Amino acid sequence: MNKNRRFNGLLVGTMLMAGTLLLTSIVIRNKGFEHNNFKALQPEVVETQRVWVRDYVDDGPSVWKVDNAIISIHYWWNGGDTVWPGIPTLYDAKNDANYFDLPMNITGYMFTRTSVSGEYWNNKTEDLNY
Repeated sequence: MNKNRRFNGLLVGTMLMAGTLLLTSIVIRNKGFEHNNFKALQPEVVETQRVWVRDYVDDGPSVWKVDNAIISIHYWWNGGDTVWPGIPTLYDAKNDANYFDLPMNITGYMFTRTSVSGEYWNNKTEDLNY
C-alpha cells in the first residue's frame, strides 16, 4: 500500500509539472506572438479624398434609396479593385448625402445601386475619377 501511495504521489507530481510547463510555454508563445505581430495589427495610414454621391447622381440620392436599396461604390486602381458591384457607402445625416473616403491611388470609381445582400440593382453612374 505504501508503494502505491508513493507511486501515485510521483504520478500526480509529474502530471502537475508537465501541466505547468505546458501552460507556461503556451503563455510565453502567446506573449511572443502579440509582441512580434503588434506592428502588423496597426492600421495603415492612407491619404484619402472624400467623394459625395449627391454630386454625381442626377436624380438625387433619395431616388437611389427607394425600396431599401443601398448606395454602394465600386472603385479600381493599378493592382486591384472592389468586387462588383462594390461596397456600401456611408451616410452623413448633417448633409443628407452618402459619401466614401477613397484612397488617393484610385484611378476610377462609380456609384452603384445594390440590395441589402449586395446584389446589383440595375443603376450606376458613369465611370468617374478625381
